[in-house]
Amino acid sequence: MAVCWPFTDSDCAPRKGWLRAIEKGLAAPDCQVVQGERRLAANSSVMCAINEYEITKDAFTLAGENPLKYYGYTNNMGARRATYDRYGPFVERDRGADTIFVRSVVEGEGCSAVRFCPDMVIDHLEMNRYRDYVEKMFIYGRSRKRYRHIKLTQTIDFSDRFSIFRNTVRSRGYSPLLTASLISALVVSMASWQLGSIAGSIETLGGGGK
Repeated sequence: MAVCWPFTDSDCAPRKGWLRAIEKGLAAPDCQVVQGERRLAANSSVMCAINEYEITKDAFTLAGENPLKYYGYTNNMGARRATYDRYGPFVERDRGADTIFVRSVVEGEGCSAVRFCPDMVIDHLEMNRYRDYVEKMFIYGRSRKRYRHIKLTQTIDFSDRFSIFRNTVRSRGYSPLLTASLISALVVSMASWQLGSIAGSIETLGGGGK
């Protein structure tokens, strides 16, 4: 097994077997980077549904064939040491360095070099309220606009989002009420993401895209 670097954040707690899951995921010869499940520290049914949607989205996107849609998250990532040496280090930015790194790997090695590993699980202790999630979406939308001059990315289109939503609802057997609540929550979060994107565009035009 090649030497690898595991990555997580100070507000995250890896679950038992996390390092072994990274090692197993990187055992495939063409796999260079693995990213896993992020479980939110939330008990409400809506937040749990949002979490399942996000996990389904990660698995769906990181199995796709469009390199522009790939993104990264260092709160649950493992990378081969040689890959990090070749495409790293992470650029010094407030946000987006993980996605820039993953996009570089995909550009150089192909989409199969980055994979979703469901056995890699961390608990994201910071995220326990819907407000936290909405604020995070604003930050993500803003940061994407601010690093687009370094790496171009493509957002997930409506067709993909509908497939992800449908798969989430069907696989978990959500009730009509919870399904409607999830739709409402996702609409608000996407509006927050769009506002963040607008803010990032304005900052970039003003010379603040760092």
